[in-house]
Amino acid sequence: MIRPEEIKIKIKFFLLEDLSPNILEIQDQLLFISEEVIIKLSPLIDLKYLISVLKNISKIEIIAVKNDVKEIVVFLSKNYSVEIICKCVNLESDEKGFSFEINAEKHSEAEYSEPEKFIYIPNNTILKAGIFNLISKEFKLKKLHPNTHLYTSDIKIEDFPGRILEMKVVDSKQIKKKGQFNLISKNYPLKPEEIKKKYQLKDGGNEYLIFTQSKKVK
Repeated sequence: MIRPEEIKIKIKFFLLEDLSPNILEIQDQLLFISEEVIIKLSPLIDLKYLISVLKNISKIEIIAVKNDVKEIVVFLSKNYSVEIICKCVNLESDEKGFSFEINAEKHSEAEYSEPEKFIYIPNNTILKAGIFNLISKEFKLKKLHPNTHLYTSDIKIEDFPGRILEMKVVDSKQIKKKGQFNLISKNYPLKPEEIKKKYQLKDGGNEYLIFTQSKKVK
């Protein structure tokens, strides 16, 4: 069994107190002036951090264009409810938006399975939201592995917010050299460029080749 190598990643955090103007200092004043305040932020901002420092959040929107997350929009309201609503939107795509209560992920559990007929790859707004178990629950899909955010089912779920691929399991020995594929590596020790070099593959074509791991289900 191939085990992913341990990778140390240095993460850069964007803090509201480092921006100008400092929203944390003026949020009370803004809400005094207006019933609702809308703040547009960098897509790199951490959602859990936002919720911990901003007051009266009623809604958060994660907005992507063609699967590239462009901005996080936060709505502050005087008449906010206790539960924050988050909406994931992928513009210039055929995908439907997905809305959920911000705490729903905490109360959701995913099922696991070996790959079935269809593989689902969440779009980047879903990945940014971190709702990996909720997606499994809401769309009745099974995850391949706790650390692999790929899903599977025997029946095609048309309104899934991401790509849907019909699949078959291929042993690495069956991969033909010089073949042309769109390469995806998830929870796997080799990056796409390394896979391409190892198996002498070319980019492109109509087929995807996914390198990943799945959880052995008893």
